[in-house]
Amino acid sequence: MAYIARGCFLAPRGVKGELFVRLYDRKESLPGEGEEIFCLNRNTFEPLKVERSFSYEKGSVLKLQPVKDRNEAEAFKGREFFVEGVEVESEESFMSDEAVGLDIIDGRRGTIGAVTGFIELPSYTLMLGKGKKGVFEVPVVKGLGVRIDRKSKIIIVELPSGYPGVDDAD
Repeated sequence: MAYIARGCFLAPRGVKGELFVRLYDRKESLPGEGEEIFCLNRNTFEPLKVERSFSYEKGSVLKLQPVKDRNEAEAFKGREFFVEGVEVESEESFMSDEAVGLDIIDGRRGTIGAVTGFIELPSYTLMLGKGKKGVFEVPVVKGLGVRIDRKSKIIIVELPSGYPGVDDAD
C-alpha cells in the first residue's frame, strides 16, 4: 500500500476550520464524508477524517476532523494531502525505452519527428525528439496532450503554435 498525493490545502475558509483545496487531477472527485486522508506531519502520515466536502463558485472545500477553527486550519496551508492506495499503470503509460524511435504526431502539424530519449526531472518527464528543424523537447504533461497509441506505435501531442524546434508550416 502506498500514499498517493491527491491535492493540496490552499487556505482556511471561514472560522469553522474549513480549508480550500486544489485537487491535482481534475477528473478526481473530492474525498467524501467519512473518508480518511493523510497529511505528512513530522515524517509520518497523520490520518484526518473528512467531516464535510463541497465545491462552489469560489472553489473546493474540506472540513476535517479534528480541525476545529481557523487557527488550526492555518497550519495546513500549502501542505499536500494523500490517500492510501496502489498506483496502477494505465494503458497509456509506457516505459521510456519502449517509446524511443516512435513517431511524434502533432494534432495540427502531422508527423513532427521521432523520440530520441527521455530525461526524468523532479516534477515531470521531458521527451526529446528530432525533426526537420532539429532537436526539440516536449514535457510529458496533460496540458500538451501527450499520450501514446500503442497499437499505432505513435506518440500524439497537441503543441501550441510557435513551439520551439517544431516546423509550423501547414
